[in-house]
Amino acid sequence: MKRAIALPFAVLLLLSCRQGEPLTRTDFALGTVCSVRIFDHKDEKILDEAFSLLSSIEATFSPSIEGSDIWKVNHGGGRPTTVSPETAVVLSRALDYARTSGGAFDPAIGALVNVWAIGTDRAHIPSPEEIDHALATIDYRAVSLNGDAVVVGNPETRLDLGAIVKGYASDELASLFTARGVRSAIVDLGGNIFAVGSRPDGTPWRIGIQDPEGPKGSYVGILRVRNKAVVTSGVYERFFMQDGVRYHHLLDPSTGYPARTGLLSVTVVHPKGIDADALSTTLFVLGMERGHAYLREQHPEAEALFIGEDHTIWMTPGLEGAFTLTAETYSLERLP
Repeated sequence: MKRAIALPFAVLLLLSCRQGEPLTRTDFALGTVCSVRIFDHKDEKILDEAFSLLSSIEATFSPSIEGSDIWKVNHGGGRPTTVSPETAVVLSRALDYARTSGGAFDPAIGALVNVWAIGTDRAHIPSPEEIDHALATIDYRAVSLNGDAVVVGNPETRLDLGAIVKGYASDELASLFTARGVRSAIVDLGGNIFAVGSRPDGTPWRIGIQDPEGPKGSYVGILRVRNKAVVTSGVYERFFMQDGVRYHHLLDPSTGYPARTGLLSVTVVHPKGIDADALSTTLFVLGMERGHAYLREQHPEAEALFIGEDHTIWMTPGLEGAFTLTAETYSLERLP
């Protein structure tokens, strides 16, 4: 079995050297490499605040940190568990996505995530029995939230908010920076990007969309955004290879296996990171046609790029003029 070398950045920020040296810090948090770059603020205390906030969010939401809200729910034996207001907000949003997507997004997927263990040195193909046992625990409808009390109907169900919490964290950092007067910054939480404001010269941020089949640093095109979240979910982020087959971390809650929908990646642009994060996973699991229909019906405020295995890039209308295709081996199709 061959495990992938981690590629932490789903999108690659293209910065001009003429913009000057930003206030920068990179560290490991939320299970990934997190980077903050601020271009119009020089007090390093703001970086201390930012990474302290990330540590607090991780301590609240990580299912592997004993005493976290998610850990307490998962080890509560099905009894009501009191969680923080922040956890209640994020879990409520996750359950909304589960309901509207018919379970393509499911915060009760933790047992399946654990049995595959993709991204760790324990990654392996589970036995059919292990898959079946995990599937029996996945049901967002068995998770109830009443105020700050969480009840999980099946004691073996395990919550995992990994597909939404980095987006929430990027929103929190963006709010912190805005409150401190920052108007030009980039938050990058392992590929969950929040482009705060615009570049120092007032022009939009230019973000290169990673080529899912290319080396790190190669991109299929350039996306221009202001004050938006940009999140990519792709088969290249976390995976292992066995017998020539790629097993990636984007698991389908209905089959128990990595989603096979003909897509290599999905990039979502949204005013809120929490929504961009959840949507990128949801759309990948749904596939292009169902995902596009879901986007139009449920989230018309969002835009997306679907990159197919046949190297077709499908673009939603709102990205016209914002996305430029640069890779000759890909073709661009405009969705209605």
